Amino acid sequence: QGKVLLVDKALGFVVADFAYSQMPPAELRYFVYRGSLQVGEVMTTGMTDETFMVADINKGDIREGDLIRPE
Repeated sequence: QGKVLLVDKALGFVVADFAYSQMPPAELRYFVYRGSLQVGEVMTTGMTDETFMVADINKGDIREGDLIRPE
């Protein structure tokens, strides 16, 4: 899983930190959770470096600190 570090609602993307888990491939849908509640959905777009990933916001109210998981 990754942790949301930055949310740009105007441009519709997030930056997530995957430092402690495997970086997901591009073009996959992931769900965003705040605690146990699913709050949004993103589509991975690509890496910015070895631990940070950019993803487009598909829907939801995503905030810094939320977690990104595939399920």
